[in-house]
Amino acid sequence: MNELFISKAYHSVIGDIAVLSSVSGIRRIIIAEKSLPIFKTGDPFNAINQIASYFESHLKTFNLPIDIEVTDFTRKVLQETSKIPYGFTSSYGEIAHSINNPRAFRAVGGALNRNPVPIIIPCHRVLAKNSLGGFALGFDIKINLLELEGADLNSI
Repeated sequence: MNELFISKAYHSVIGDIAVLSSVSGIRRIIIAEKSLPIFKTGDPFNAINQIASYFESHLKTFNLPIDIEVTDFTRKVLQETSKIPYGFTSSYGEIAHSINNPRAFRAVGGALNRNPVPIIIPCHRVLAKNSLGGFALGFDIKINLLELEGADLNSI
């Protein structure tokens, strides 16, 4: 069985954040969870320090291995989403087009809603055509993250 680790919590402006990792990579970002199962405490990839650096506006790109179990479609969506630079945004339609499935913009939204490693894979940077769109962690957190990165929200 793959050993799991959970980091100590980082206290951010969007809530307490912890990182669940396997020996192979980051499995899940946990935000403001009330209770967690017991895991071996640790952060083998130093992910919490990278997250803290991101919230302090020092880190623009994460350098962490990812170890998630998702469908092929979701993997394609998350890989494209990972390419969106800090401070910039894309749309569900643009992501759908870039994975050669231009009519799948709603499915792109669904895949992003199931992103197990938000912030590291910046699904908050993906917007609807004429609005901010949704975000699994909540609208306020999406705005908070986009403002932290200095994204231009005036054109929405």
